[in-house]
Amino acid sequence: MQNLLSFLARPLVAAGLLAGLTLTATADHHGGDPSGTWTWKRAGRDGGEVTTTLKLKAADGKLTGTVTGRNNTESEISKGTVKGNEVSFEVTREFNGNQFTAKYAGKVEGDTIKGTVTSTRNGEELSREWIATRKTEAASPAGNWKSTFTRQDGSTMELNIGLKLEGEKVTGAVKVNDFEIPLSGTYKAGKLTYRTEVERDGQKWTSEFVGEIKGDKLIGKSTSQFNGQERVRDVEATRLKD
Repeated sequence: MQNLLSFLARPLVAAGLLAGLTLTATADHHGGDPSGTWTWKRAGRDGGEVTTTLKLKAADGKLTGTVTGRNNTESEISKGTVKGNEVSFEVTREFNGNQFTAKYAGKVEGDTIKGTVTSTRNGEELSREWIATRKTEAASPAGNWKSTFTRQDGSTMELNIGLKLEGEKVTGAVKVNDFEIPLSGTYKAGKLTYRTEVERDGQKWTSEFVGEIKGDKLIGKSTSQFNGQERVRDVEATRLKD
């Protein structure tokens, strides 16, 4: 494998190395998987807002789960299906001895489902927009991450990123074999930002990464500077298990 300094002689490669992550198109961690907890708000009868919580689990093209809405009443969903990133299900509730069924259909786009809710009232079919947001918890970036860097000639090399978190302060290093590039940054409100810098022969390469953790993936963008040129790349790394 090439010496790190000679490797850094190529600006495009340097930009990727300083980011410490794979230069690939960003792929959403969840993809079209609707499994998880979702919420949305709608107008209530008293003029206020009602928050609805939907818990879904997808398996073998089928969708199961529950919906909790007004008065914290929980109802099972039925006829749930998943096809690619498209989901559909029904929720039947009883009020004053009558049953009412709402039919939900939408598309999963990352941590959002966008679609429609259709119901029948007094013989008339009503439809309204439905937008649900997945509940996520911010995970700590502390630990070791790995990415595979693809060079211009098509060959690959492995990069390791070690991160430490103290309060909101992030420190660590990008490692390639026995070489290390220090990094420093912050982790606030679920957003990770860090900067790396390398100097050689009076020239400086700098890169700033901004992203977030999605499951076992670290996904975001790096902005690299070299010789007055700026490059922005989608980046991704995978957390290593202890």
